Amino acid sequence: MTGLKQEAQQVIKALMRVDELCPYVKGLLKWENYCKDVGLDKERTKALFTMQPYRYTGDLHSIRYNHTFRANDIVLQLKPDKDGPSGFRFTINGKDGDEWFKQQRKEFYQKIGIDIEQTEQRRGIKI
Repeated sequence: MTGLKQEAQQVIKALMRVDELCPYVKGLLKWENYCKDVGLDKERTKALFTMQPYRYTGDLHSIRYNHTFRANDIVLQLKPDKDGPSGFRFTINGKDGDEWFKQQRKEFYQKIGIDIEQTEQRRGIKI
């Protein structure tokens, strides 16, 4: 039991050093969950965490709109942004991820013949 307590204390100390030396790590851990929710696997999430643009073709899920969109040859990137959630910003083709999902949703509804802007105005929702 004593050995486990000492090991746990060492792990806590190591995590505190990591947090002190690399304060952005906490923010990245939150983004890991976001990437999982969007539909990216661990390898793709790892690629995003290099902060380099990453080409992607596949499905992306929007939690906000509860819809999965097909993405063809897009560029994903996680960028440091002090004003963004947890100090980062998720972009798709250079746009904020939320903007990209909103545009995809609008295009989807247009394809099936629904004017989403008019529908939302009738409901009193601001766009």
